[in-house]
Amino acid sequence: MTIPQTAVETRHCRRCELDLPAADFPRGNRVTETKICKACISAICNGDVFTMNATEAATFMARLEGGEALRTIIGGFGGKSICSRKAFFKHCELHPKWGEKALALAATNAKSRVVEGAKQHAASRTHCHFGHALTPDNVTIDELNPWRHRECKACRAKWEKGGRFSAQQIVEYAKDLKTPFTSPVDKSIEPDKCSQVCRRCENDLPLSDFYPAAHGKVSRFCKPCANAVAAGQVFTMNSTEAAIFLERLEAGETLRILTSHRGSICSRKAFLRHCEQHPDWGKKAQALADRNALIAFNRRGNQKSFAFRTHCTKGHPLTPDNVGFKMSNGTRYCKVCNSENVARGKIMTPEQDRAIRNAILTNMRISDIIKPVAGRKAICSYGTYRTARRQNPEFNRFILEYCIEVPRGGANRRFITDDEALQIASTVSRRAVDDIPVYVAEPGDYEWLYSMTPRYLPKHARDEIVSDIWIELTERRLRREDAPSRAKDLIKKHNRENPSHAYGDIRSPLSLDAPAYLDGTMLRGETVSESLWERM
Repeated sequence: MTIPQTAVETRHCRRCELDLPAADFPRGNRVTETKICKACISAICNGDVFTMNATEAATFMARLEGGEALRTIIGGFGGKSICSRKAFFKHCELHPKWGEKALALAATNAKSRVVEGAKQHAASRTHCHFGHALTPDNVTIDELNPWRHRECKACRAKWEKGGRFSAQQIVEYAKDLKTPFTSPVDKSIEPDKCSQVCRRCENDLPLSDFYPAAHGKVSRFCKPCANAVAAGQVFTMNSTEAAIFLERLEAGETLRILTSHRGSICSRKAFLRHCEQHPDWGKKAQALADRNALIAFNRRGNQKSFAFRTHCTKGHPLTPDNVGFKMSNGTRYCKVCNSENVARGKIMTPEQDRAIRNAILTNMRISDIIKPVAGRKAICSYGTYRTARRQNPEFNRFILEYCIEVPRGGANRRFITDDEALQIASTVSRRAVDDIPVYVAEPGDYEWLYSMTPRYLPKHARDEIVSDIWIELTERRLRREDAPSRAKDLIKKHNRENPSHAYGDIRSPLSLDAPAYLDGTMLRGETVSESLWERM
């Protein structure tokens, strides 16, 4: 008895195009199977490039020659794809002749599909926009139009008779807009002459020779010129526009204004293309554009920086002896103006006013207020302090009444007389000045200080501790960062003066209302046999 041999399952490799056993292919998932054998996968992993095999390339070209669009072959939109877009362009690089032919066919198919789609869309219409029936007797096809749409004969005759709008209608429409109706080259349309100048050929033609545009206007190119541009001919500027462009460059206008602003003549791309087509004109225009750009850049720098200035805003010459440089950004500044600003000082802020008053009340010297001492920053500059005393009489009077420092000479002599100085020196005693800064209260300080006290203390004890810390801060006897340690000292002091566990001690005597015995109801006051007054 012979055992029948089972047929070996084979698969077709997409890269080497060989029929190989299934064991030569790596395992795929449950839905799809791998299309490339193990040997070809190893070659690809080692650096070999694979896009399409010969059969797929021939099928690809055949489908392109059949008029199919590129996106349906490489993306699967409406058809079975052969490869990815990236693989197609890589195949074009590896096979230049094949790629050139394929790209040309793809471009032709794309344009033909657009044309066919437009024809099908227009062919399904039964009436025109004005309601005329598109019967065979009322339909015509414009041979010059690349789309070859069907057109209504009645509407066509109306347009050819006097254009889409009559001359009188155009003038009335321009009056409503309060602007003159002009052509692209500034030639007005007269009421009795319904015409327009074509921007490309510069011929004065009737409006019937132009395609209609949106908003009741007509295109800027006549029909032959529009068809020529659509067919691929390049147009940048006409001779009149080129002359105007050069005149405006010679007048100093920049290329950005001429190509992108509201009054522009053409786009930047059209300008560069025109320079390529007319080298002599382009060389002259580029030189003028570079010159105008440099002038505009220098003009902008004069407005925004000191880079091109010879004098400051107050007229001081910016000579090497009168110019300083900021350490922050390296810019220049006028030394004379800077000295005047420092001497004049800035306007004192309310925070600085409050801090100076607190410093004076805590016996701080004026020199410690206007100068940094022992790592502490100055509250304000001398110029700001002097300006505030000059402009604010109430602030000046406060300084004279509470300041412990008696000025001996210099600029402060103008603010205080000798009698006032002797009176202040005799009534106010000088304290030793330390380096503790002035305390400036901040929002939430009371809650912060109250949080340092323990909760087991009664409220009056906690309030007393917070009050003591607040007084020491305002009198500059305590630093802000030392407040927590000072709170601990005050808590210890309170616990020593008011112990809670030393019953019977002289610091905490027992109450006479307390029970005399643990198992009885007799009070301690009932055991007293003699009064205090009998011992005296």
